[in-house]
Amino acid sequence: MSITNDTGETLAISVETNPPVYTIDSGESLGFGLSGGAGECIEWTLHATTSDGVVAARVGPPVCDGDSWTISQAELDQAREDAGIEAPDPTPSATPTSP
Repeated sequence: MSITNDTGETLAISVETNPPVYTIDSGESLGFGLSGGAGECIEWTLHATTSDGVVAARVGPPVCDGDSWTISQAELDQAREDAGIEAPDPTPSATPTSP
């Protein structure tokens, strides 16, 4: 399956409550290998978590070979609001760029 981080923050991707499998930078898309064959589904829930512990989004169960999961900034903003945790200051997406 493919995972796209469409937020302004780096996210950690984990299966169920296990430690993160890897991190995905802002704006990055990566493949995520599932056990099983082509087109098969697994009864997993994947979690995308910020560096300060906010679960930005979840997907599954099931997750299937060929699925695409995009984590949006709106989902992250809502998750932060629900958790009562403000975005880092300055927010990564608001960081000025060099000339």
